Amino acid sequence: MGTLVFVAMFSELVVFSTISEHAAAPSQLPKQSVILVTILFVMFLSPVTGPVMVFGEELAKNLAFPTYTEIQYIRISNVIERLDIIGVLLWTIGSFFRIAMFTFAAVKGISKLLNAKRINTYTIPVTLLTAGMSLSLMQASREEVYHFLGSIYIYVAPAIGLGLPLLTGLVAWIRKKFGIQAGNLESAN
Repeated sequence: MGTLVFVAMFSELVVFSTISEHAAAPSQLPKQSVILVTILFVMFLSPVTGPVMVFGEELAKNLAFPTYTEIQYIRISNVIERLDIIGVLLWTIGSFFRIAMFTFAAVKGISKLLNAKRINTYTIPVTLLTAGMSLSLMQASREEVYHFLGSIYIYVAPAIGLGLPLLTGLVAWIRKKFGIQAGNLESAN
């Protein structure tokens, strides 16, 4: 079960591939992909290993937010006494950036799949779908969030992070192999 979360973590590579065609040097994309995977791996392990090293395995396992609790104890001289504020700020900005990149990749992928003339044609439907899914998954209590993360997310994340891009790639491959052209929805507007 735990490996599914690792698989879902690398769905950023799918997003990376959607914006890779805008790269200044396409010949360096394989090297940049390896660097991206390394950075993602470090970003995934860092918040996990820090609390275990500071609090020990048992206490870290029982804390509600181990990484947040760890950074509450960090103090840099008399200059920065509350590092937890910076941590929350970085997590919030990072979350919004990740949501924006995944939404951009979804819009671009759907537009490409449906042969739309303009990339931003499906921006509003994808954004509304994303917001609707987020609101439907929003939980009322911490226990429900833990239940969602432990029982539902481990199936939803790989399906959305890898399953949908693979399905999109399969449809594109079938269309290319058999010469099927999707109807252009822009001509109706």
